Amino acid sequence: SDVCSSDLNITKIIERENDVFKINQRAIEHGSFWIERLKDQWFLVDECIKLVDNNYDVLIRLRFDINLINFSLQEKQFVIPCPHPINPYTDHMAYGNYTIMKKYCSLYSNIEKLYQEYNLDISFAEYMLKFYMEQIDPKFYAYIDDSIKYEIIKW
Repeated sequence: SDVCSSDLNITKIIERENDVFKINQRAIEHGSFWIERLKDQWFLVDECIKLVDNNYDVLIRLRFDINLINFSLQEKQFVIPCPHPINPYTDHMAYGNYTIMKKYCSLYSNIEKLYQEYNLDISFAEYMLKFYMEQIDPKFYAYIDDSIKYEIIKW
């Protein structure tokens, strides 16, 4: 069965006994629909980082539909807001220095590797991003700033 389009060269689930898209109910249910959504989102982020050079102390990645209510920069290397209780991480926003944010923003280029080499559920955005940032070299661990308050704008 198809997992996602050939843009990432993942056209079928990998024939391995414990493949995440065969044994994980969440991954099976989310499948190609969520993978395509995530690929589209992270493709845009990946394209944007290519336009930025290393002339900034801090880079902020923020979803387009976020209204910041309370926000101030912390003197930490890599910062994310407090994740929703059901998620291990948040992909709504992050900030950090150029090196960290270049890695963060290049998730798109690594989605295929995360599935093929690590058997990761790439339909689970937050878990995929957390694994990528914390388990793939260079490893970066986020400081969670629970003072950041925002809302997602409903169109």
